[in-house]
Amino acid sequence: MTSLARRIASLAARGAAPIAVAVAVQSAGNLAFHSVVGRMLDPGAYGALGAVLSAMVMLAVPLGALQTAASALVAEHGLTRETARRTLRAVALWSLPPALVVLLCAPLLRDYFHLASLAETVQLAPYLIAAAVVAAARGLLLGDRQVGTVAATYVFSTVVRLGLGLALVVPFGVSGALAGTVVSELAALLVAVPRLRGPAGRTGATGLRLGAVAHAGIAVTGLFLFSTADLLLARHHLGDAESGSYVAAATVAKTVLALPAGVMAAVFPRLLAAWPTPGRTRALITGGAAVTGPAV
Repeated sequence: MTSLARRIASLAARGAAPIAVAVAVQSAGNLAFHSVVGRMLDPGAYGALGAVLSAMVMLAVPLGALQTAASALVAEHGLTRETARRTLRAVALWSLPPALVVLLCAPLLRDYFHLASLAETVQLAPYLIAAAVVAAARGLLLGDRQVGTVAATYVFSTVVRLGLGLALVVPFGVSGALAGTVVSELAALLVAVPRLRGPAGRTGATGLRLGAVAHAGIAVTGLFLFSTADLLLARHHLGDAESGSYVAAATVAKTVLALPAGVMAAVFPRLLAAWPTPGRTRALITGGAAVTGPAV
């Protein structure tokens, strides 16, 4: 086996494999959650749940930017307890104003989505804060190459969401299913936080800056639009039946492509760390192979 092949195999085993497995578990868990909840709720209630969950999915862009920026921060400066503390505190504070806006707009959101109670929209506020802090924590861990821990956060979160969400949907309906989703983010945080410490003896601290998050947000937004615009165009230019078939096929494709996207999150800090060095070309080749392999 050549040196390059060994590096690709090593990267796949230590970086790509845990994330790929975790993303696969998460995707299967989401599918199972919707399949079971869809049978337990009437169509109207399930439509309400889908609307709120879609609003949660829309947070993927800012959350992706937070994770990417936090990962780059640690890849460049290293992880210390103080860096982790400053970053998580800053992200929590940054997420408070949007969460407050969500609370103030809860009656409007309830009426717009035709929801049964305020409890179904109010839960978006704590979810926003928890998801933002979890995204930053995962980014810090990825920057420190603790890929296994990040994978564990995805798996544990999925298990909690399935168990608690399905248990609460019977007595509390849509609100119970959403509560399970919120608690699953807190469960992921419980797994991540104890591992947010650097090597013994490492000192110094640096914090995450909004400018870095904004720059990462531009890239993440571009990727999100590139991977989503086709659905909007299909709905506009194709007939009802054709657009429905396209969306069904695209949904399967996007689910499959979630695997290389997860692997990219693990590979990114390695590419960033290697970029100023003479070995950046080799790092780019091995990283590219690790990302494109699951897609192929």
